[in-house]
Amino acid sequence: ECKTITVAPEAGTETLRCRLNKNLSDDVILNTAKRISEAGPFSIKMYFIVGLPGETEGDVDAIIDLTARVRASMEPAWRKRGHDEVITVGVSGFVPKPCTPYEREPFMGIKKVAEKLNRVARGLRSIPRVAYHPESARQAYLQALLSVGDRRLGALLEKVLELGSDWFRAIRETEIDANFYVSRRKGKDEILPWSFIDHGLRAGYLEKELRKSETSKLTPECPPPKEECKRCGEFSGVCIEKNKY
Repeated sequence: ECKTITVAPEAGTETLRCRLNKNLSDDVILNTAKRISEAGPFSIKMYFIVGLPGETEGDVDAIIDLTARVRASMEPAWRKRGHDEVITVGVSGFVPKPCTPYEREPFMGIKKVAEKLNRVARGLRSIPRVAYHPESARQAYLQALLSVGDRRLGALLEKVLELGSDWFRAIRETEIDANFYVSRRKGKDEILPWSFIDHGLRAGYLEKELRKSETSKLTPECPPPKEECKRCGEFSGVCIEKNKY
């Protein structure tokens, strides 16, 4: 019986992964995939994101290239075992999250995200035995709306329930300007819906991390819980996720 191990490179290139503060080189990914294939009857599932801040078309194409190279690194062990496994690739659109350095970044848009998802789909067709599972660009848009929306979305949620989960009809009928929340980069001094929450982060920390992201400068991993650390907050033990998104 074949079991699956999940790896989340998130981005196809090392440069974009550094922007996410994910210190994961191509060599590490390929060597890990090789070791997985040699360890037993394992297949691999990889997760990526498109529409990330700073992304280029080359970064999108690199998802295809990295998948092909992962397959090449695993094939020798698979062939020796006499069974060629499936590589599963999941890709979703970037959704800004509150209390992260990317909280003010916009969602790229349904059409653009869908184009990127289709671009990956076309490229993966040339690689044998790859199962592609893209997330709907429309669903990513709704996730972004719920992620960064404010209390005014309460009326939308009631309408969604009334219409049997027809989100886009509900948006039209409530006349909510969803793009105001989703597709717009928020100003540096704009008060965000979650600004009243004390998340323990030092003032200006997220902005500093965003600037570091723009230059692909990594932030070191958080120390073990027992060690004193006030890097991001005024109190030891306060921590945010390592990744910038």
